[in-house]
Amino acid sequence: ATLPGEQLFEQFTKGLELVFGDKPSLGFICGIKEAVREDGATLPGLCCIDAPYQLDEDYWGSEYQCEVDDGLGSLIPNPCERISPYFGKISEESCKVYGGTYCPLTDCTRLQECVAELIDIARNENRTAFANYLLNAPNITDPENSFQCGWAREYFGFPANFINDNQICEDIKQFRNSRDFEFLEEFFNQGSSSDEPGDDDDNFNVVPPLVLVPPDPENRDATEAVSKKAEVQNGQAWRATNFALESAAKTLNSIYDAIKDSKCPCGGPFCVAGDICKLVQNIAQKITVVGLILIETSAEISKFTYGEVAELGNVEPIQTGERVKAIYDNMVLTGNYLQRRFQGVNDYLERMENRLVRALAPPSAPGPAPETVASPSNPNITFVVRNGVGCDGLDQDGDSVEDNCEEDRFPPSLRLTSKASTSFVCEVDYCLEERFRTQTEAITFLNAVFDVVDDCSAPEFVQKVIEQIPGTVCEKTRFEIIPVQTFPENSTCADVTLPGISAIVELGLDTSAPTVLCGFQVDRSDDDRRVSPDSKTLVIPSERKSSFVDTLLFQTTADNCPGPLRRMVTVQSNEFVYGTNSVVLINQENTEDGSVVPRLFVNPQSCADGSQDDATICDPDPVSDFRFYEVKISVTDAVGNEAVDTCRVIVEPSRRRNLAKQTKDSQRSSSESGKGSKKIIPIEELLLKVAESNVRYTLATVTSEVSPSPVA
Repeated sequence: ATLPGEQLFEQFTKGLELVFGDKPSLGFICGIKEAVREDGATLPGLCCIDAPYQLDEDYWGSEYQCEVDDGLGSLIPNPCERISPYFGKISEESCKVYGGTYCPLTDCTRLQECVAELIDIARNENRTAFANYLLNAPNITDPENSFQCGWAREYFGFPANFINDNQICEDIKQFRNSRDFEFLEEFFNQGSSSDEPGDDDDNFNVVPPLVLVPPDPENRDATEAVSKKAEVQNGQAWRATNFALESAAKTLNSIYDAIKDSKCPCGGPFCVAGDICKLVQNIAQKITVVGLILIETSAEISKFTYGEVAELGNVEPIQTGERVKAIYDNMVLTGNYLQRRFQGVNDYLERMENRLVRALAPPSAPGPAPETVASPSNPNITFVVRNGVGCDGLDQDGDSVEDNCEEDRFPPSLRLTSKASTSFVCEVDYCLEERFRTQTEAITFLNAVFDVVDDCSAPEFVQKVIEQIPGTVCEKTRFEIIPVQTFPENSTCADVTLPGISAIVELGLDTSAPTVLCGFQVDRSDDDRRVSPDSKTLVIPSERKSSFVDTLLFQTTADNCPGPLRRMVTVQSNEFVYGTNSVVLINQENTEDGSVVPRLFVNPQSCADGSQDDATICDPDPVSDFRFYEVKISVTDAVGNEAVDTCRVIVEPSRRRNLAKQTKDSQRSSSESGKGSKKIIPIEELLLKVAESNVRYTLATVTSEVSPSPVA
């Protein structure tokens, strides 16, 4: 069981009502309470939890600063994107709990205007004591001066950095109509213009205000004699003040003991509830101890001042020091209010003592379940993003439901593991150096290198949605990764998914292989060379002499993605000659444009027809009776997509060459005489013989980089 949100809120506000600040005065206690209820931002300062890496532009990587230079020599407030919960806005110490930077807020324009307005009202209504009370306040000439603002706020019973000046003004207005100020008017003006019972007319005679000082020690006897005959004016109310202060001290002692002896739970995957509980305990203990000291000190001052005033009760008004007057003012103004407030606190304490111990006990502890407090939703509560608010066991938004979807305001986020190589220069969230051939491979990789982390959800309730952004290809392929938080089936949020901040990731994705085409640029009118219609097969005659023939090999490449391709040219043959080279394969580079083209020269001899030199040892093909050369050109892109094309050079045996020559001569004669001639062996038949051969010897290989043409 954990502490319900309403109980936590009530406990905290009671602490504020009692002890927050330097003086337990009427306006301050009400002001803090209303400020928290109406708007959590109206606390003494702002606690910014922006991390260095979350800052924008020139401030990235630096610690957050409350004020920055506007470029004109002036400091302006620095915008804060992530503000701590209202606990962190109390002081610099409470802000440090959240790892933030505390920025006191200073602007008392409203207080400056309010005091001026109320002085005019007091003078018009002839409220002498109230007017003097306001005129004695520190003068505010610069509403952005923290010293002037703080001094004025402290005068009215508020801490120096309290920023809800509207509440201060409202409380000051209430003072002038309170019974306490009616007494002050009577005390300062020594009587009203009407002595009728129940007359509320505050038109008093204008006389110098009474300022109290301790009695003269040399005239102690006379003073004591007078005090025995006189009662302190409004003495009953003053004694009530002392009683209220003593009651407050007892109440604070009880609250402190209850908080100190309670135990914190540990719930959620990161023990967030326990952390918050300990934080509340720590803050509550501190404010109760401080409040106890303040109230006990105030009680002692009040009692002392009461005795001094009793001795001066019938003494003529005299002008004396401001210090005792300020103490007196504070005690009188606080008296009736404290008496009413602590009566409510005592009633609350009876419920709180038992409830707090049960609510903060571990779930396994025996005892009755904590009470359920119906707390209406309060839209005026400022809900601030913070880790763990969706799984701390508290009703943070005041809708009577603990840890519902609306409370989990800290979305899941992405974290890149060390498995990926990132590029320093990047136009999106992440630029990875990895390259992939399929979308499936890319998504699988992204799933592996990105983790989804969440302040509340266990791993089984977080996932990733990965989609390729349309129109992005090749090295600039981009994926959007969206972290998503889900909830258990038995949760009130079972049908809800909470997406986090997506990330755009850029990597290489090339799903299309490049293309390559090879052939031979041979003059088709050459009688000694024949080439197939697709230019992929070249037939050359065998020669008895050892020589090399330029095949006039050509190749073209194209790819859908920019960037160089790796090209490999391999030459194989069905015959192998020991002791000499059958081919010459080289890369020829153009020094002007850097292009590289393969050049192939072949030996037009064959083992089968005896054209090979007798000085060499030649292994013939057992199936084919002629030599052929196969040229395989493969190109590979950056992600490994490969394309291959094959061209062939067939060395036609000499007997076939002679037959072919005779056939050509016969065809020529026939054409002239009209007679027929014998048909030559077509290239297609030669290729069938090539296909039947199962012997290949690798003779030469060259590699190079080539810049492909773009795909049309």
